[in-house]
Amino acid sequence: VNRKFGGSGLGLSIAKNLVNLMKGEISVRAREEGGSVFTFTAQFESLTQDVKALKDAVLPGHGFDALSHSVDVVLIESNPFAREILKTLLASQQISPQEIVTPASLQSCLEQWLQQGLSRQTVWVIDHSMLAFIEPAFMLAQDAHKWRQLSWVVLSDFGLNHDVQNLCAVARTLGVKVANLYKPVTAQELSSTLHQVAQRDEWGDQQAPMQKSSTQHAGHVLVVEDTPMNQQLAQWTLQKLGCTVDIAENGEVALQKIRTAAYDLILMDLQMPGMDGLTATYEIRRIEITEALRMTPIVAMTAHVLDEDRILAQKAGMQDFLIKPVSAAEFQRVLNRFL
Repeated sequence: VNRKFGGSGLGLSIAKNLVNLMKGEISVRAREEGGSVFTFTAQFESLTQDVKALKDAVLPGHGFDALSHSVDVVLIESNPFAREILKTLLASQQISPQEIVTPASLQSCLEQWLQQGLSRQTVWVIDHSMLAFIEPAFMLAQDAHKWRQLSWVVLSDFGLNHDVQNLCAVARTLGVKVANLYKPVTAQELSSTLHQVAQRDEWGDQQAPMQKSSTQHAGHVLVVEDTPMNQQLAQWTLQKLGCTVDIAENGEVALQKIRTAAYDLILMDLQMPGMDGLTATYEIRRIEITEALRMTPIVAMTAHVLDEDRILAQKAGMQDFLIKPVSAAEFQRVLNRFL
């Protein structure tokens, strides 16, 4: 479904079911100035466990002590209760982390680390809400080599929102190892994940994944995408893979660009303001047929994973499908196929 006709209405139905499970009610009212206001109630049991009780329940260490001598751990969490619990879990692994509690201090420390370099492997144990304050553009502006000794353990309640997923994709592209844990975290889960991201043999002297590519492509690619963050990620990755890249922020701009330049591949977001990706693809195919032009491969890029979206993309004339956030490996696969 493109933005012109709105959504399918499933969101409100799902929200109502979730509220019912929490023994609450959901309501909606219209606003005179436009839009609607949704409110809901929910019932929860009061928290009776205190930090000490949870400390007493912490499992003993799981052998991280040897690794802790060669790895720095930074705990990045703004919630004091959650931070205290995580400190206790880390203490059970003989780890005394550096603590960062505000977005400003995170940004300051990050800039300092990048200027001075990391003397040892460093693991961030970071809440996803804090990670959202790091700009992908800031990461991409740095020398990729600087990220080689950093890994992230990202903590979330239910999952990562789209912006944080994109940031994690940027980080992986730069060589950062990224793992995700869901709260509440147990000592065993944390220990196992720390081992996973901080093993020496995962680092060695290897290059960051995007420092060199086994296959370089000389193609000219048009990325049609309205979100600046996604534009930056796609452009940076494709350039590292050897392509030249142009950006169009919607379908209308894409149609203008194909009139003035020849492209070997078009990567097309499905949902954009103005002319969406499906409409733009229909129009591109119409122009190619009417004017007997070479058919340019068009690949859909979307966060939607339903089969219906794939069918709509195929009917519009798209030839492949990429799920956001798009990894470097997926970009490589598409380039290998069409260039």
